[in-house]
Amino acid sequence: MNISKFNIFLLITIFFLILFSPSILFFVSGLTLITIACSKPFNKKEYLFFCNLIIFLFGLILYVLSLPNFILFSDDFSSYYNNFLYFLDSNYKNGFNEYNYEFLFPSLNLVLSKFIYGKFPYLMKLGHIIINLLLLFITIIYVSKKEKIKINDFLLFTCCIMIFYKLPQQMHLMRQGYACYFIIMALFSNKICSKLIFIIIGSFFHLSTPIIYLIINALSKINNKKKLIAYTLLFASTFLLFYYLSKQKIFFHFPLLNKLNYIINYISSDSHVKKSVLETIKSLFYFYPLLILLIIYNIKKIHIKEGYFIIISTLFLISFSFIPGFGIRVYMPILSIFLGYYYYKFIKHLNNKFKALLLFCIFIFININWLLFSEIYYYRYPIFSSEPLYYLNSLIEEQEKICRECLPQQVEIKNKYR
Repeated sequence: MNISKFNIFLLITIFFLILFSPSILFFVSGLTLITIACSKPFNKKEYLFFCNLIIFLFGLILYVLSLPNFILFSDDFSSYYNNFLYFLDSNYKNGFNEYNYEFLFPSLNLVLSKFIYGKFPYLMKLGHIIINLLLLFITIIYVSKKEKIKINDFLLFTCCIMIFYKLPQQMHLMRQGYACYFIIMALFSNKICSKLIFIIIGSFFHLSTPIIYLIINALSKINNKKKLIAYTLLFASTFLLFYYLSKQKIFFHFPLLNKLNYIINYISSDSHVKKSVLETIKSLFYFYPLLILLIIYNIKKIHIKEGYFIIISTLFLISFSFIPGFGIRVYMPILSIFLGYYYYKFIKHLNNKFKALLLFCIFIFININWLLFSEIYYYRYPIFSSEPLYYLNSLIEEQEKICRECLPQQVEIKNKYR
């Protein structure tokens, strides 16, 4: 088979996967993306990479749209959709008042309401997905310029970002998700003025932006063992303090400090702490390969500047795992968007075959984990069908205002397509 026939075969395969199975398309294009990024330079490498990236993004978008909403009370998307409905009904005052100073998110809903003429939650979700992807690529380009990443390395950098990018998490915590892009750009900015601009913009999405920036920025500055030990002792002391207060049933009755009572009460329950710690350990799965590589590098006396950050990040997340959602939310810019940057830094000098093998294993594991253990994976439509473009009808499902308080805290989810 010559090259032209192979290209024709490839185009026909892609065409059929787009029509009948975007899930397989996503999986195959992801593996192809890794293969191209980890290969030596060749003619039209960049062209093939970005063509494949578009196909990968198409599969990613359809995967995220396949996930259900309006099932659990904990799903923030219900509130986001209700806010969108305000603007659809021209109720601008309530739409903006709902989030007060965090007005940039309702502003996006206002813009989307001008293009979506109906109560279509998944079209609204698609709009936010597209905005997220635009911000992601702006962030990738911004960081690559600051880091002076060359074109061949840029492909590997982009590939790593995409493989570890958690778009479903961005849709689940949408306001903070938007803020995360600006936190990342602030972290990589060299000028105080631009840092402030990014932090201010992020704050108009979510007021936690300055705090999260300060924590991650401080931890990213750790560059020696003394600082690492000092921060480790600080984390351990904080944990022991809260643990002591919970066991002694000591509560605060002063303004602001009384907000700590929730944490003290929560960690007094061993079952709550166990559940929270297990969730953190699961979220740290993506750190384990980096920690293993770091051990190997230390044995070979190879210095990786970002190594201290990975260690302190692991310690931070474990130390504060007893506070429900705290560590995960603080580290959302890294865990949800930019973990791939650290994989890029750790593997860019390695053998191409080893780079590809490592990314292959992680990407395959992620997909198998979704397929076997996630009931919400392709919940709204099947993984494949004999009907061409069968998933399009799901985009125009209508939905009235959601009573979020009426949704259950827990429910057993059964996927009818399994």
